[in-house]
Amino acid sequence: MRQSPPKTKHMEKCKADKLFGKLMLGISTACFLAVLFFSFSAVKTLGESYAEMKQADLSQVYRGTISYDDGLYAVVGYGIETNPADPASPQILADYLEESLSAIDGRILSAGIVYTMIISSIAAFYHYQKHRDNHSRRIRSILLGSVLVYVLYIAAIVLMHAMNRIPFRLPEPGSLPVLGVSLLSVLGGLCALDVLIRIIPLKKITSLLVLPLVFVLFLFSAAFEGQLYVPACTESFAYLAEIDSRILEEGFDGYYYDEAKNVIVLEGTEYPPELVPNPEYLAGSDRIKAYVYEALDPFSGSALSLMEDVPDYRVPGTHLAGYALKALLWIILAGRRKQ
Repeated sequence: MRQSPPKTKHMEKCKADKLFGKLMLGISTACFLAVLFFSFSAVKTLGESYAEMKQADLSQVYRGTISYDDGLYAVVGYGIETNPADPASPQILADYLEESLSAIDGRILSAGIVYTMIISSIAAFYHYQKHRDNHSRRIRSILLGSVLVYVLYIAAIVLMHAMNRIPFRLPEPGSLPVLGVSLLSVLGGLCALDVLIRIIPLKKITSLLVLPLVFVLFLFSAAFEGQLYVPACTESFAYLAEIDSRILEEGFDGYYYDEAKNVIVLEGTEYPPELVPNPEYLAGSDRIKAYVYEALDPFSGSALSLMEDVPDYRVPGTHLAGYALKALLWIILAGRRKQ
């Protein structure tokens, strides 16, 4: 029985790799279009709520909510109640809309990084087979392709806002470093994924199996990042139940919260909050384990911007630099000519 010459087998393998690469690119593109579809529906609902609140009748008690829900990772909402006796109600509502839109658009920008991670991970084998003999060109393709996905997503979101007559709020300058490091962490993780596909013989199978792995790694990293950078202590008014147990009873209206003073006024007496240990804060050996995981996970840092709406959440500048350095090291390692 005649065997196919080695050259013919190699050509068949290359052809199969190209077809599989194009298939993965097609799936990646379909996922991107699906994200845009869900986003369009979410922006449309946001626009309806925004238009309603802009035309709200403040001569009577008005209760309204504004929210964004794409059914994925960009889910956030806020509510307000106005008092017709307060002459500042129009300005209060205007400020509320401004702050709410800023928070919603910030969430959209952060969620886009997660979508970029998933979409670009699916296309990893496409980049590998297209530039398998040129590491530096492949890494450029990965980086530029991933950034393009994120830019196109944001451009589409801005266009959807304009179509629905919603102003798009750019992020505050203070949040840009966290946003940038989150995106850079995704790029570093994608380069690490390229190294993995390159060194494992069963490359097509590997490119499929790593997809759920990437998502699981992200979930663990997001959980750790949500607990590493919250304050060790948090304010609590729970002790008031010991002073007056009626505060736990439904319908008891003998107290109210004074936002300006940050106190609860109970039967005419002001009670400030007390600092108690934050149950979300990781301490001791658990904190060390979380740091080790963050150092080993190539995609760690990609969820940092998602956590910024957590009260008092703050990532030290030195830690941001560490995440950025880790991502850059993966990019440099993946771009080396010899592995």
